[in-house]
Amino acid sequence: MVKIYYPSGKIQETDEYINGKGNGEIITYYESGVMNMKAIFKDGLKNGPVIYFNENGEVIKRENYVAGELIN
Repeated sequence: MVKIYYPSGKIQETDEYINGKGNGEIITYYESGVMNMKAIFKDGLKNGPVIYFNENGEVIKRENYVAGELIN
């Protein structure tokens, strides 16, 4: 698990990597701490649902990917 932080020290992103490529859940956050985006990666490519949130935590967009290609 890799964690990236804002200069303020608050969490900006959490990533799971295998062999240097994104594999698993990747989550980004607004500096307020609210989730911004949640995605699943396999071999460095989006693979599965990607959900985007506004700063109030409400879902604003959903996408689905297979091997990095948008399918909806």
